[in-house]
Amino acid sequence: TLNRLINASGFRSIDGKDLFKSMRLTPLYNEILSQENNIDATAMGFNQRLVEALSHWQDCRKTQALERRLAEANIRHKNATLSDIDYSVDRNINRNLIENLKTLTWIDNRQNIIITGGAGTGKTWLAGAFANAACHAGYTCRFVRLPLYIKRLTASHSIDQGFIDELQALKKVNLLVFFFFCHDAANVGFFLFLRKNSVHNPQASK
Repeated sequence: TLNRLINASGFRSIDGKDLFKSMRLTPLYNEILSQENNIDATAMGFNQRLVEALSHWQDCRKTQALERRLAEANIRHKNATLSDIDYSVDRNINRNLIENLKTLTWIDNRQNIIITGGAGTGKTWLAGAFANAACHAGYTCRFVRLPLYIKRLTASHSIDQGFIDELQALKKVNLLVFFFFCHDAANVGFFLFLRKNSVHNPQASK
């Protein structure tokens, strides 16, 4: 049984715990130990308990990967979701278009989105909603203010390796969200530009 395997292998020992930790399997270690105090779990066979433990470990990995993608994305409106879009008449948002964009097929088709409008109309929030959706679908994302980013790149250009490192970091990101002010006779506000770097299978990063 799993209990005998644990005891025979010294699973409870400090060395055993450190071994799992060194292999980045701490969630698996904790789940197996928790099964010992679970009556339902102890009634299961070895294979079933092992599958349950591995499933828990896989879920933990997916959660950690999602949390990492969201943290690295630097999304300004962290709670923005496409399901919460306000379709009030005065906002003039095309519901059918949004429903189509929700599928995120535009990402793998290497298409871009440009969101324009006056200040305070919710462009940054909407871009954040798309970025959040992309992260949950397994894509990496960066949400950056373009003028500050250009200054950083310009400063790094004086140090060749720093500039190269910055470009290499950009290449690894699947979806880039740039936002900046633009003034013209017809519109004053933000332009938000969502750009897909390369075709990517989100399943690979989950």
